[in-house]
Amino acid sequence: TQKIEEEHNIRPPSTKHEKPQSLWQELKSDSGETYYWNTETNETMWEKPNEDGSVPKKEPEPIWEVCKTADGEIYYWNTKTDVTSWEKP
Repeated sequence: TQKIEEEHNIRPPSTKHEKPQSLWQELKSDSGETYYWNTETNETMWEKPNEDGSVPKKEPEPIWEVCKTADGEIYYWNTKTDVTSWEKP
């Protein structure tokens, strides 16, 4: 087997798997806060990128807020449509 490998310049695949270097680098701002910089696009962000290098999806902001009247009664306000409701949406 070794002779065949030598004659055909065949080498067994390496069992050592090197982790590809991330396009994102973790840096510190002047105020000491951690942020992330994409070395390819120059994009920066505060949220840590996913392990595959993709940008994490932000959770949508809640549309309904819980509010109280001056009497202390609870109602719900839709911040997008400005609709209010006494019943929980």
